[in-house]
Amino acid sequence: MSADLQSMLLQSLAAGRLPSMSPEDLLSQVDEDDPSRALLASLLLQQQAAPTTNEEPDDERWPEERHAEPTSGERRLLRRLEHTLDQVQRLEQRNDSFAAAVGACYLCWGEDLSCAVCGGNGQSGAFEPDAGLFAELVAPALQRIDRRHETGRPASAARVPPADEHETSTKGGVG
Repeated sequence: MSADLQSMLLQSLAAGRLPSMSPEDLLSQVDEDDPSRALLASLLLQQQAAPTTNEEPDDERWPEERHAEPTSGERRLLRRLEHTLDQVQRLEQRNDSFAAAVGACYLCWGEDLSCAVCGGNGQSGAFEPDAGLFAELVAPALQRIDRRHETGRPASAARVPPADEHETSTKGGVG
């Protein structure tokens, strides 16, 4: 889909009006590999299919929409969404803890010049590290490196699970 078409879709959606093309023409121009543009087209098509009145539908008019139980597919999607949100929350907690341990900005790690916390100056060591978190999260890794240098060979390695195995075995909290 061209940038002009994307711009027209965004303007139509923002204005609450329909695009000046048929749904078939719109769908034919959507690049299936671009999820954001496909989402825009989908939202506009839903808007086109929605009732044209500004009234809220009453329960008698569309009772199945007001009181319908979620389908099994919707329940699966909701469970997956909840799982994903839990994972994001755990990762945010880990990120925040590790940033505090090494004295970095928890939002951008010094990579965003417009960051409200650090203004792009929040790389590791920019702030006072949290000594307790440093001892818990960083010191063991440094000790392992020291042992490797002292002996001239790697310390006995604990197996790190592959990413897909790790995702299913992660615990809540930091660690």
